[in-house]
Amino acid sequence: MTFIEDRILMHLHKRKRARHRTRKSFNTLEVMMILCEKPGFMCVPIAVLTVSCFLLTVVCGQAEAASLITRDLRLQPVEFAQLPASARATALASADFDEDGVPDLVVGISGGSFGVVVVYPGNLDSIYPNGPQARARRAAGMFSEQPFHPAVDVVSLALVPEMMVTGDFDNDGHWDVAITARGENRIEWLRGDGSGRLTSADPVPLPGKLTAIIEGDVNRRDGMTDLIVAVARDGAAELLVFESPLGALRGAPEIHRVPAPATELTTGFFRSLMPSIAAVAGSELVIVHGRDRRLTHAGILRATVAPARVDTIDLRAAGIAIASPRVEDGPWQDLLVLLANGDIARVSGNRPGAIPTGGPITVYTGRQHRLSPDARLVAAKCSVKPGDDLFVIDPEGSGVSFIELETGQRSVSFADISSGRFAPAAVAMRLGPSSLRSLLVAGLDDSLSLTEIVALRRGAFDVNDNNDDPDFALDGVCETASGNGVCTLRAAIQEANASTGPHTITFTGMTSGDQTIYPLSALPTLGQTMTIDGTTHVDGMVELDGTAAGAVNGITVSADSSTLHGLSVHSFRERGIRLEGDFNLVEGCHVGTDAGGTTNLGNLNHGFSIVGSNNQIGGTTPEARNIISGNKNGIYIDRVSLNTVQGNYVGTDASGSFSVQNTYSGILTRFSPTVGNLIGGTVPGAGNLVSGNGSRGLFVWDDPGTQVLGNLIGTDATGGAALPNGGPGVMFYEAIHTDVGSSALLGRNVISGNAGDGVYCNGYNPVPDALNQIQNNLIGTNSLGTDELKNFGHGISLGAWIGSNVIGGSAPGAGNVISGNLNAGVSIQNSNHNVVQGNLIGTDSAGIMPISNGGAGIWIYDASSSQIGGVGPADGNTIAHNSYDGVAIAGQSLFNSVLGNTMAFNGGLPIDLGNDGATLNDAGDPDSGANRLMNFPEILGARINPAGDLEFSYAVDSDPLNAEYDLRVELYVADGDGLDGTVRYLGFDTWTLTDYANGTATTVIGNAALLGVDNGDWIVATATDDDGNTSELPESLWLVGNWLAGSIFDDGFESGTTTRWSVTVGM
Repeated sequence: MTFIEDRILMHLHKRKRARHRTRKSFNTLEVMMILCEKPGFMCVPIAVLTVSCFLLTVVCGQAEAASLITRDLRLQPVEFAQLPASARATALASADFDEDGVPDLVVGISGGSFGVVVVYPGNLDSIYPNGPQARARRAAGMFSEQPFHPAVDVVSLALVPEMMVTGDFDNDGHWDVAITARGENRIEWLRGDGSGRLTSADPVPLPGKLTAIIEGDVNRRDGMTDLIVAVARDGAAELLVFESPLGALRGAPEIHRVPAPATELTTGFFRSLMPSIAAVAGSELVIVHGRDRRLTHAGILRATVAPARVDTIDLRAAGIAIASPRVEDGPWQDLLVLLANGDIARVSGNRPGAIPTGGPITVYTGRQHRLSPDARLVAAKCSVKPGDDLFVIDPEGSGVSFIELETGQRSVSFADISSGRFAPAAVAMRLGPSSLRSLLVAGLDDSLSLTEIVALRRGAFDVNDNNDDPDFALDGVCETASGNGVCTLRAAIQEANASTGPHTITFTGMTSGDQTIYPLSALPTLGQTMTIDGTTHVDGMVELDGTAAGAVNGITVSADSSTLHGLSVHSFRERGIRLEGDFNLVEGCHVGTDAGGTTNLGNLNHGFSIVGSNNQIGGTTPEARNIISGNKNGIYIDRVSLNTVQGNYVGTDASGSFSVQNTYSGILTRFSPTVGNLIGGTVPGAGNLVSGNGSRGLFVWDDPGTQVLGNLIGTDATGGAALPNGGPGVMFYEAIHTDVGSSALLGRNVISGNAGDGVYCNGYNPVPDALNQIQNNLIGTNSLGTDELKNFGHGISLGAWIGSNVIGGSAPGAGNVISGNLNAGVSIQNSNHNVVQGNLIGTDSAGIMPISNGGAGIWIYDASSSQIGGVGPADGNTIAHNSYDGVAIAGQSLFNSVLGNTMAFNGGLPIDLGNDGATLNDAGDPDSGANRLMNFPEILGARINPAGDLEFSYAVDSDPLNAEYDLRVELYVADGDGLDGTVRYLGFDTWTLTDYANGTATTVIGNAALLGVDNGDWIVATATDDDGNTSELPESLWLVGNWLAGSIFDDGFESGTTTRWSVTVGM
């Protein structure tokens, strides 16, 4: 706690003694009086405290309901000769540019006609001041509690940086910056390299004058940053949505027309599984929703997606700003539009059907609180009140104001927090141990002056005794008897619960060796916002041992925005930690083990039980990692949404090398009513280790929209050795819109070494349109994709009527490596309309070396209408070196197309209909079975004609009564002698009813030299009818140069055969 906050709290405590108990904030004069109590401190209107790398200024700030204060941060000046003295900060953003797990601050500075961008690295020690790294730096005399280090990079710009957003815009795994200004016809793109530095600006041209910009994940959530830009041109207004599997700025934008130039943008979940876009366009609110463009899929599949809807809602007044705050009673977000007269137009996202269909708009009057056209509405979680806080930044008006919507009176209350001149630039960041964010606002009166808006910490209690005695009196002093000075954890929680937070509970008064607390009954539920920080103990962690507590939870949190850090919670007969509130953070805890993270002391029920939304378990630094092991289920997320689980070890010891199993699932998330939860992430350090659990690693049970990204599931922490879960690595049960992996560079999961299937999708009730995606994973190999680390089942198993799933995709990075598994690479049983594209099945990650699956590459049984590969150049799978067939289709399986794939060196046939070996053609094709036992084409001749083109003649003996016409006939060539396993797709022809009537067809595929075909090469063909039934590949190959067109032979293969299969379908 800082000196200033300590003096404020002492003053407030004096007022409590004087029975001024109901007052919730303090005024300017009181702040100045408190500051003047410091000896030698000059009492002036603004008090300045000089610290190592910036000036800290405390000014008069108050917001009654939220208990907010303001502090001025002066960042260290930058050395840039061209900057004039009048230079000012005009844009702010944040991202982890140096990839140390702590967000950095990026500041855009206007130099008049040009600008610069400055990166200030975030300081790990300001957030974890008692972590191992901070303790080492403190011992070495290198510790600093300031939120930012000195600037590491300065980049010049040819424009004034008025708007700035961050994201990985080229999918290289590093954060970038996009900068622009209103009226510009370009974006300046600064790429990050992971070291904290940015490249020089690269202009991205726009087709009009820019009016607004924002970033967000607005396609189907895939962990990749999309960019939304509003432009005006030629009397028209448009929204440009930049998104691509290669990175947002690597693809052409999707364009939506809007009724007027959009001046403000926001994104969020407005009663939809997909994030939506909202824009203020004059007096209209525009909502773009329903966007699941399936950009990683083949074009034929993308074409089936319904176009996004664009709805407009009449605001009946000019809107100047928009925000989408998270509401207090659920995961949905409201849409709030700030009108020029100070009114707020609200469309409530937690009212069924209100968004995006429009619903009734509620207008909250601002009592003619006039605002300038540049005013900005900002939502950020800074205070303890439910949901996000709302702020208005008015550069030409009252400065920064905290606002609240008075529901009963339908009015807006404005509380001025800080006066002065501010740029309409703000960013919310975590700058200290609490989960609450600070809102940083750029001032216009000083080039590097930022105003920090932060919650006032109301109470601080230091536990100095490990007994379990209660508090003596709820009087603001933690003590178990009058005047004894003894503060227990139970007493500290009771005191914190007695008044509005946020409060802090520390353990500096305890000595080494007394770190274990034995509650004798349930500890008080955390009913007020508080931070309990066990890392303040001299031993670095406090243990809560529930052996004597009875059938109770270790810690229950009903409040919002609390933080638990550095606690070992074990041996309780119920749950270790139960989160009933929202926005809570748990990091650096051991739940189910001792303080060392090695001994199984599991809680009898779940390690975590989460029944609130927007909570975070873990983080992206080692200091944030939780060890969650030895419990019934490690983490149990029940009927709630938008929780984040990152960077944890679930089912292992603290080293990630040995199992300390949770009895059932490592993580179980079920019955989300809305948009699911995030397990892992696509930034460095976000992935969890979920291994060594007794049954499933991760169980997604009817939890729509859950994302599983960047995790190790079934391996040790290195990803090089098995640490198996006792069942499937990942199991879906009646789940929809679940993503396991994404095409983001860091979205890949390693799902290997498990005792069951790698990924198992099942259910009791049919879900024909589940639309789950499994992309960019390593399934059955080590984390490099170079060696076997088998799952002792199938690599991926789709079953029990859970249909319309996608495995892989046609976009770069979408395909999986599915190799080394005990059974089939992919098993599809009783599951229809699935798509398998772009995968490597049976090879290493380079597609070269064998890592065989023990069964077929793909096994399809009693399943129909699946597409294996496709007709696009990147649709095909490589299916090679598997122990049995490449693709085996058996049982009552129909309409399964096998197109564009490479199949080589499999132990059985490339395509086996019936799983019974080669099936000969029958006259007219009346036989039935898998894929109708479709007849394959008989090649009658092939040559290089005088024009140099490859010409071939063929026939397909399939009566139109037995096959749906037209038929697609694909031709392939085996390089060399047809025995070496290298085969290439050449092209296709269409076999029509006319061809069938004629008996033969002759076609030219293309220039032989360009195709790389010569006389003496071997060719072969398949047929696929219009229903999608693909034939087997015949056992014989035809020799180019043997031209027999016009003759019909009994078997059609008079040139000889080769019996070792090496068949390529696709380029």
